[in-house]
Amino acid sequence: MNWLPEEVTHMEEFLSNELEHLRNHVLNTRKEDISPQLYVYENRVVFSQNGLKTYLELGKIIQRGNYREIDLYGENNDIIAWESIRSYPYKTENGKEICYNIEKRKVKMCFLMGWLEVRLWDRGQHKIQKVYPPFEKIEDINLPVSSKGQFILKETTQFSMDLMKNYWEIYLNKNHAERRKKPRFLKTEEPVSNGNTWQVFVTSDLRNYYYGEDETIGKSQVKNFFPLQKEMKTINCQRKTETRHAVIANFDSWQAFRHASSQEREDLMSLDRTNSSQIQKLQSEASEENIEIPDDCKKILRKIAAETGTSGLIKTEKEQILKFASTSPKIRLMLRMAQLKFVRSKIAKYIAQGAYNMNDIEIIEKSDSYEARKSKGYRKKFENLILWVSYSWTPQWAGQMVTADEIPEQKHEFKADDGEVLISCYWGPEHDDEPAYIRISWKADAGHDELGIRFENPDTKEILYEDRLGAFKVGEEIFTSKDLGFDPSTQKWSIAILFLEGE
Repeated sequence: MNWLPEEVTHMEEFLSNELEHLRNHVLNTRKEDISPQLYVYENRVVFSQNGLKTYLELGKIIQRGNYREIDLYGENNDIIAWESIRSYPYKTENGKEICYNIEKRKVKMCFLMGWLEVRLWDRGQHKIQKVYPPFEKIEDINLPVSSKGQFILKETTQFSMDLMKNYWEIYLNKNHAERRKKPRFLKTEEPVSNGNTWQVFVTSDLRNYYYGEDETIGKSQVKNFFPLQKEMKTINCQRKTETRHAVIANFDSWQAFRHASSQEREDLMSLDRTNSSQIQKLQSEASEENIEIPDDCKKILRKIAAETGTSGLIKTEKEQILKFASTSPKIRLMLRMAQLKFVRSKIAKYIAQGAYNMNDIEIIEKSDSYEARKSKGYRKKFENLILWVSYSWTPQWAGQMVTADEIPEQKHEFKADDGEVLISCYWGPEHDDEPAYIRISWKADAGHDELGIRFENPDTKEILYEDRLGAFKVGEEIFTSKDLGFDPSTQKWSIAILFLEGE
């Protein structure tokens, strides 16, 4: 998870003072560097819709020429979009403008982990992290054994409690060096619900930050959990690729629930003392402050954002900007935003120099139109996750022009050293407005973390498409021609099975 170099994380501007204290506390107690998690968390909260007015005003101050970073993200993205955190624009020596995009799923998991770390810090009054130990049995919370939906929709309460306990025992309560490289928090036989997503009830403030305005999120489920005073809403986590997202969110919800149930809660934390609420308060004060930023202040802000950061200022400049910030909420927020802009430019340079695992990064050029970027269809590569690849199997009639009624469901068993995977497949051509498709179902009995599937051209062995199937031993997935990038009713294809390291 540590995807940032020490030369960046040790910069004076990297984290706010409060979050730097938290990082040092965790480093001392758990021997873990949570710099990336706190960096994503702070960016997500500072550059939120609440701070948009101030950010736009800062943009006019620090903008140079006609260059706008939003041109690199796409027309539908504004400052609250995840692209504003995971994308790192960089101008090469020959003037080419490139944007490096870190995988969105990884960045969102970073945010959830950072959010949880900060909330535990809030409850410890910013001196320690206060963690409530997991419940041992469901009777401890006076709920019937058969109860469901706390805090995972349609799942048993016991299942949710087990995930809380697993995250504590396998991850959070272990020193970094003692953890398994790919910890597994979920036993695949435990879930009782079906579907492609986990729907996890979280606090309203977490949900607001988890979703950006660039996302289509659908209707959220709403529920009250006494003694929590405010209603909770669901976030959706893909079962194939975001199980850990669901586990972290579930743990945070249980911690909020236990805190509300605690007799100590009034002494531990009030809502207006949380880190995010303090930032929100500053954003509100900055938005309401009607002042003209002095020219000498603007000059220093430009220098911080684009050239030196705070650490590179001369002594008189640093004293001057701190004096401005001490008397003005707007300048104080602009100063932090300018610092984070500078940090971002350093991260972009670090990635451009090839010091990051490029398997996790998409590269786009400013010359690409927004639609062109979407149509490129960057897909996740699994080369660094593959533990085993099967031989390929070509179902009879695959890619031949036959009607759907003429294609019987076909089955094949893939043998591995430690088990087998039974695959059933069925496919059909385009019909009316529905695209051509392949339906895959599987039943696995093998010692792997996750399953993946690969579609190949049986003649050339070219990889046409590959994707995760997830950690479930039994499941079903439908791949349309839009997903695959080819028509399975007219183009030859074969199937191979992958064993992958879990997330």
